[in-house]
Amino acid sequence: MKILHITTIDATAYLFLLPILKGLRAKGHDVTLATAPGPFTERIRREGIGIFPVRISRRLISLWDITACLRLWRHIVREKYDLVHTHTAKAGFVGRLAAQLA
Repeated sequence: MKILHITTIDATAYLFLLPILKGLRAKGHDVTLATAPGPFTERIRREGIGIFPVRISRRLISLWDITACLRLWRHIVREKYDLVHTHTAKAGFVGRLAAQLA
């Protein structure tokens, strides 16, 4: 199964989601993480998790969210993910909207 996880910052993925992402990969799933590049991005990539860089603003309302939603939408359509899983409130809103549009 092709799975995309979306979170606003890479620290969330590294500190909380990495065991889940690695477990899914170990079971044969193709796992990609969409997140803002940061200090943990390369560590996550070294664990065999694909990275799609996308900046989702942590502010309540931001024009960057439109750009992020469009980028995610294009990526989801192009890569044909079977499952899109979002984490954190803002990534959840933007990611679910992009997945629904795809």
